Amino acid sequence: MAQLTEAVQAATAKRERAELDAAEANLRRQQKLLALGSAHKSDVNRAQEKLAELKSPKN
Repeated sequence: MAQLTEAVQAATAKRERAELDAAEANLRRQQKLLALGSAHKSDVNRAQEKLAELKSPKN
């Protein structure tokens, strides 16, 4: 049972890290697109909010 719990925790941590990495990449992409005139400031703001949400402590 302990191994299962550890596996779940490891998988959860891996998923959270992947989500954070994706949010960081998305923010960089939106910032580049904004600089090129192909995105809106609201897209960058939304990407920043998502990243902040993922970085905030859980519970």
